[in-house]
Amino acid sequence: VGPFFAGCTFNRDDGAPLDVDPGDICQLNNVEGATGYNGRLISIEVPIAPDYTCAHTVATGCWVKVRASFPGGVADTTTWAATMNGDPVRLVE
Repeated sequence: VGPFFAGCTFNRDDGAPLDVDPGDICQLNNVEGATGYNGRLISIEVPIAPDYTCAHTVATGCWVKVRASFPGGVADTTTWAATMNGDPVRLVE
C-alpha cells in the first residue's frame, strides 16, 4: 500500500453534485445508475503534495494506483479511460 492523497477534486460532466468523502483519502461515493451515473464522465484531479517522496530507485516505487471499487458490483459494460494532464513522467526528486 502506497501513500494516500488528499484534497482531490471530482467533477461530473453534467455538473451534478457529488457525494465526496471528506476524509483523508480521495473517495467518490454512490456511483451507480440509480444516482444518475449512466453515461457520465467523471474527472478527478489528484494533487501531489510538495513533500511527497517515493522510492525512485525501485522500478515500481513512484507509481500511483487508482482503484475503482463498486461494493454492489457492476452489471453492465463499462468503458474506462485515464489521462494525465501535463508532462506524463515518472516522478523523481
